[in-house]
Order: sequence, then C-alpha cells, then structure tokens
Amino acid sequence: MEKKVASKKGLESKVIHPTIKYPDDLFVRYINYALFTITDRDLSIDVGLRHIHNGNEEVQMVERLILSPQHAKMFCIKMKDMVDHFESNFGEIALEPIKKK
Repeated sequence: MEKKVASKKGLESKVIHPTIKYPDDLFVRYINYALFTITDRDLSIDVGLRHIHNGNEEVQMVERLILSPQHAKMFCIKMKDMVDHFESNFGEIALEPIKKK
C-alpha cells in the first residue's frame, strides 16, 4: 500500500506500508525482563522470563533483538504511543519498586 505525504519542502514523497504476513506457526512468548546493550552500530535487547522460586530470583533469557539506531528510536516512539494509549484506556501503569532482600 502506498500513501503520498507532503515533505518539509512542499514536495510529495511516497510512504510505502508493507504487507505484513504472519506464519501459521508464529511462536508467541511472554517476557517480563529486558537487558539493554549498545555498540557504536546497533542496540540490543535481550528478553527473558524472570522467576522467583523459593526466594531465589532467576532470569531465563529467551531471545535477543538487534536493532539499528534508527529502528530502535522508531520502536521507542511506537512503544510510548502504545503505553500512552493503554493508560488512557485502563489507567496509569504503576511501577513497583524492586524490593531488596
């Protein structure tokens, strides 16, 4: 799908929206932990599942996402939009402080 938008100089530019396809066997994961690292060329997000069992905390990392700086910035903007939308519909998301032993 293609959409024409005006640029800063008044010229039209084309924004192409790709067709998104999901495989039938798409694997969906729940994550509740993320570790962020950067290099001079990319940003990485290691995601995992945090468990507390018998008072011991353990994180099982399950995936690593590597993004270009530009895609990382777009990701952050979109994620903020989604959080704002969630909060406007369901109320503020409370961030609980981490309790130390």
